[in-house]
Amino acid sequence: MASSATLLDASARGRTGSALSLNNGADVLIDGAPPAGVHNENELKMKRALTKPLEYGDKEGSQASSRPRIAIIIPCYRVRVHIETVVANVKDRVDHVFVVDDKCPESSGAFVAERFAGTNVTVIFHETNQGVGGAMMTGYKAAAENYDILVKMDGDDQMDPQHLNELIAPVVLQDADYSKGNRFHAPSFLNQMPKIRIFGNAMLSFLNKMSSGYWKLMDPTNGYTCLDAKVVNMIDFDKIDRRFFFESDMIFQLGLIRAVIIDVPIPARYGDEVSNLSARKVLVPFFRKHLTNFCSRFFYQYVLRDFNIATIWTLFGVLMFGFGVVLGSTYLVRAFATGEQTALGIIMMSAINVTIGLQFLLSALAYDINAEPSRAIARYLHQPPGAGR
Repeated sequence: MASSATLLDASARGRTGSALSLNNGADVLIDGAPPAGVHNENELKMKRALTKPLEYGDKEGSQASSRPRIAIIIPCYRVRVHIETVVANVKDRVDHVFVVDDKCPESSGAFVAERFAGTNVTVIFHETNQGVGGAMMTGYKAAAENYDILVKMDGDDQMDPQHLNELIAPVVLQDADYSKGNRFHAPSFLNQMPKIRIFGNAMLSFLNKMSSGYWKLMDPTNGYTCLDAKVVNMIDFDKIDRRFFFESDMIFQLGLIRAVIIDVPIPARYGDEVSNLSARKVLVPFFRKHLTNFCSRFFYQYVLRDFNIATIWTLFGVLMFGFGVVLGSTYLVRAFATGEQTALGIIMMSAINVTIGLQFLLSALAYDINAEPSRAIARYLHQPPGAGR
């Protein structure tokens, strides 16, 4: 393998001489008080995690296995103009880069293989176009065999590698199984984003909350993500959408296994690249897919896996609300058609059913919001000695 990555370089003196030098130039003391370059406890924890002691049967003196090994996966399709810059900017920050050429008509993969021959860059070629989801699933499976932290970065140079530390921090610290960028964290982040994208992403974010159960997440189509490799074997890749719905479907599948997902504030960055995703074209198809996922999640989470009070609230809520609406609408139409007044009892019955049914549904919604996973499952998915090394 090529020389150790700059971002994660843990020299021998880091273990015996008390200091570790990272790419930001700050020395971090392994024991004792944090130096001036470390601003908070989480930052110190992360840098210490990158030099964690040997475990899972590693041999003494094994430098490569003393810290999480990071790989970046770049799906590649019609990005020849930007791909060289993207790879060059990240290859020295991580242990390995996997470029998946998804039958790119511009031969981007061959271009990368030629430019970065003999480095820590591996190019995987698809014989047929499988979409961004198919490319990522190929990359995940290849990288999970030997690496611990798997980062997705698109090849269009919209994702700033300067934010890589922030993105991987929750996963390295085992606070999350999956982290993703969020371009909606602050108004200033949206200055470069086209208005139609802001509207489209806002709508898609709400649909994603409903279908996945991750009510605190925004920007589900953000492709700057980080996954703990120990979770890969728990994900049913065969059921994940292989096209533009991939990121949203990935979140849904992670919800089924109760994985913890954290949003990381990362501003949008746009240049002269052309996006293949149109908000106008995907809203209706995405709505159908989110509706399907919502129904699947409700059945699996609230009927098959855990029949609880939220299940009862939902069932009674739907029945009572639906009955009230149908009853009231029927007599309202009849009143307009015949001019006859509707009996007060009918009006009250309709109003009571709608009100109580709505209250049941709101209670179920509150339960669902509070039921979001809070403890990373990767903590308990320890690999056997030698696995993934």
